[in-house]
Amino acid sequence: MAKVSTVPTAPTAPTAPTAPKGGNTATGGEKHRVRVVAVDATWLLHRAFHVRPSGVPYMTFGWVCQYALQYQATHIIPCFDTGKSFRHDVYPGYKAARNKNVAPGAPRPSDYVDSTVAFLRKAGFDVLLGNGFEADDLLKTVGELADSKIKTILVTPDKDNLQGISENCVQVRPGVAGNPDVVWDLKRLLTETGFTPRQYRDHQILIGDDTDCIPKILTPAKAKKIILEHGSLGKFFSTQEGEKFYWDN
Repeated sequence: MAKVSTVPTAPTAPTAPTAPKGGNTATGGEKHRVRVVAVDATWLLHRAFHVRPSGVPYMTFGWVCQYALQYQATHIIPCFDTGKSFRHDVYPGYKAARNKNVAPGAPRPSDYVDSTVAFLRKAGFDVLLGNGFEADDLLKTVGELADSKIKTILVTPDKDNLQGISENCVQVRPGVAGNPDVVWDLKRLLTETGFTPRQYRDHQILIGDDTDCIPKILTPAKAKKIILEHGSLGKFFSTQEGEKFYWDN
């Protein structure tokens, strides 16, 4: 992991989202001497691509640096997808609709991964690459480093990462169009969804994800009722009703 002190000054780039008013709630009580910020760099790369393709490495670099400073990181880890993941082997329809309307030979964000990774490494960053996994998987792994001495902050707009938050790990959903970042901790997750992180994961399994072409099994309301009644998907499947539901679906 690259220490922030080794990161050179960022070049000119679009301004990163500002911290929430009233203080930076993501850093939490400063009992943590180590604050590891893991950034979904694939998302940043896509964002940069749609602003100025020729500037993708520089803008991605600038945003990573700004998040490191914004969230007072002692260590910063950019995480990237590298194409096909194990999910494509498990379910061939996974993300099948992506790039459907891209003309043959037209530039794609994935064309800039190698150059952006090389740029970040030359700048002193230890970059994590998927190699069969996605940036989300890598962020979740970094989140598991969290303990009483290590605070982990996962910077990503992907709602799936809410399943990885804990007492010492929060998710920051970056604000766009001038809106502030939204910090998700255990209290916010329970208040706004009614779920613990593991229950949130079980709920997502049942409701699917149109963005990733994962089919829905139940409506969100029915899925929530099952999870809250039984406590978890595993406990539901251990009932007679749940066993029938499992084999019927």
